Amino acid sequence: MTRAIVQNKALVRSAFAGLLLAGAVLSLSACNTVNGAGKDLSNAGTATGSAVNTAGTAVSNTAASTQQHL
Repeated sequence: MTRAIVQNKALVRSAFAGLLLAGAVLSLSACNTVNGAGKDLSNAGTATGSAVNTAGTAVSNTAASTQQHL
């Protein structure tokens, strides 16, 4: 009976170690995903800022041109 208990403990320890390792792998992959999402959001913000600046310049140029024709 003692032998069976020792084997069960070893099995439980192995299963726990496997779950712990799987959790660590998932956590690391989630960090990379979050990091990538942060970079994507940063790039989107930069692109939006550039588009707003371009649109603002176009509006200013149009307004100046319209004032010259009046």
